[in-house]
Amino acid sequence: DEYSDRLGMNRGIDLKTLSTDHIRKIEIVKGISSAKLGNLSSGVIQTTSKIGITPAQLRMKVDPLTKLIYLGKGFRISPKMGYLHTGIDYTSVYDDRRDPMSKYSRLTGQVTYNNSVDVGDKTLFLFFKLSEVYTLNQAKEDELTQDYNESFRNKYSRTGASFKAQMYDLGKIVDNVEFIASADYTYDLIDRNRLVQTGTPLPSPLATEEGESEGIYLPSTYYSPFQIENKPLSLLTQLNAESLFETRSFRHKVIYGLSWKRTKNYGEGVMVDMTRPPYPGNNEYVRPVPNRSIPALSVGAAYAEEQLKHSNRWFDFELNAGVRFTQMFNLDTKYTELRKLQVEPRINAALSFNIDLAGGKSLRNMFRFGFGQENKLPTLDYIYPDRVYKDMIVLNAYTKQDDPFNHLITYTKIYDVTNNSLRPNRNTKYEAGWDVEYEGYSLSLTFFKEHSDRGFESVAEYSPVRYTRYVDPIDGQPIGRRPEKEDYVADPYATFVDMDIVRNSMKVEKKGLEYLLRFPKIIPLSTTVEINGAYYDTRYSSGAPLQYHPAFRDDDRPQPYVGIYRRQDITRQRIFNTNLWFNTNIPRYKMIFTTFFQFIWLNEEMRINGDEYPSAYFDTDGRMHTVDDRILQSIKDGHTVWRHYHIYKEDFSETLPVSLTVNFKVTKEFSRMIRASFFVNNILDINPLYKNRYNQNVRVWQKSFFGAEMTFSF
Repeated sequence: DEYSDRLGMNRGIDLKTLSTDHIRKIEIVKGISSAKLGNLSSGVIQTTSKIGITPAQLRMKVDPLTKLIYLGKGFRISPKMGYLHTGIDYTSVYDDRRDPMSKYSRLTGQVTYNNSVDVGDKTLFLFFKLSEVYTLNQAKEDELTQDYNESFRNKYSRTGASFKAQMYDLGKIVDNVEFIASADYTYDLIDRNRLVQTGTPLPSPLATEEGESEGIYLPSTYYSPFQIENKPLSLLTQLNAESLFETRSFRHKVIYGLSWKRTKNYGEGVMVDMTRPPYPGNNEYVRPVPNRSIPALSVGAAYAEEQLKHSNRWFDFELNAGVRFTQMFNLDTKYTELRKLQVEPRINAALSFNIDLAGGKSLRNMFRFGFGQENKLPTLDYIYPDRVYKDMIVLNAYTKQDDPFNHLITYTKIYDVTNNSLRPNRNTKYEAGWDVEYEGYSLSLTFFKEHSDRGFESVAEYSPVRYTRYVDPIDGQPIGRRPEKEDYVADPYATFVDMDIVRNSMKVEKKGLEYLLRFPKIIPLSTTVEINGAYYDTRYSSGAPLQYHPAFRDDDRPQPYVGIYRRQDITRQRIFNTNLWFNTNIPRYKMIFTTFFQFIWLNEEMRINGDEYPSAYFDTDGRMHTVDDRILQSIKDGHTVWRHYHIYKEDFSETLPVSLTVNFKVTKEFSRMIRASFFVNNILDINPLYKNRYNQNVRVWQKSFFGAEMTFSF
């Protein structure tokens, strides 16, 4: 909707709220991750906050869409009191200068404290961090909100606190131990007054229970004030330990630990006047469910991993083998699959050896293999979905707006779309690689294959419904009084209603090759060259049959069947790219030049259609029928009724032409205190014209983008 699209809130981590200036180090762990790192088999990014003594730093960055200023300093309180680091930054971002509503301004602050305390003959390392994110431009407006006299305010703040204690060299059994505790609280409030213009008065239900009830007619124009409040709180604790020992020529490192995480939203959710809904017909804004009424999500985990190393004069061998156990708590007993203990094995192995060549040179080789499984758990909105309300109009007697004789009766059915058979989405990944080094040259090739066949997806399903409607008057329209059901002919009516149910039916298959080639430094040019890129092939499909109800009507009545198609569409995407980096460092002039070329050799999307004809159908009584040869022939012959089983779409394959983009950045250090950078993205853009799937001439345009950055260190 307009809120998530504009603000990016409530859809996972919003990167605009993160400041890289508070980060000291970023570590990218590739391949199959350790069992310690949770349900991530495709690598992980770990960040380390700034601590200790650092010079006072002032950093400013400006480009057409972003304005940033940062000020930070780290200092020692006293030899015994430890170290304190503080930082604050301001960022203003426009997603699109033409859209004032897309402006986002935020203030972030971070304070870290660290110290080492002697405990007997051991040393205890302590770390504490407090962070805050606060949005500044809470009121948003553009020409439309001004013309319509609307209002839009967004209050957002996020507070985080974390604590870590580490102790090393404890004893023979447990060598190192670490305890981590953190809390994260977000306050997100959208306050909106929206102008609704329907053109004609619309019937609107008010029922909160099943059966017939009185409804209202919405004005053709009205204002709808409403709020959306979210207050998620996340708590995390971890206890990690390490044991180190040797057996003959093997070095062992055993890591093990426990973790627990609890997430709960204490917000009210949507707060709205049901008689003035902002989006008529959308149940999320007509019959909202308070977020605080949804139980907390609680997940516990335990892990153990052996990290083994062996070296001799012929080869080096490393093996990391571990397992992680995950358990969801605070669930209804009906979730039998989600309540089971989930097991996730992880294996990484590497064999390295040298091949001696003539002239005293050698070729260094490493062969890698990895295997891992992860279980992606469903989110709270999948576990506790809102009930679905379906409203059918029984009596619709409308004469004019605000007429006291207007009468609306609706028939409401309430459906519980909870899927108690949900299971975690298990993802399995294999990885194999080869690394080779020779005289400053290095080549790395990594092949991977990933498969998941029970991903979460919303599947549209139909349910038959019967009710009595009143359309044709018995003796003409009543005059001088409000019409009642008794004034009309009773008309038994049968139709279908659709609703989305979350199923474990999404299938994703990924495979690809990643490559990296580095060259020795070109001394005369003070330049290093690197080539990297990847080929990815991804297939998306669904294991759930498709249900389809034709929109065609006979004598103002819907078709009395819903077709079932066993196989749905398959989408395949392929992309192959090469990145070429030139990094030139000229110490004499204290300048660094970085030039980046990106070639996209292949960018293709294709769709393989699912079944053209149904395999079965069910009627308004819910009875299932098999589609026999007689019905299939009727469909092929274009029979008026059966033809609407046919939802066949043409297969398509769309391939973009080869493209090239070039980025450039230059950094100049004027002194130890002052450094400046200037960059231009898409300084060269080659995207040829091509014909898309609809036979239209299309070109992918990339805008040139430039900016500058200044850093002062004192």
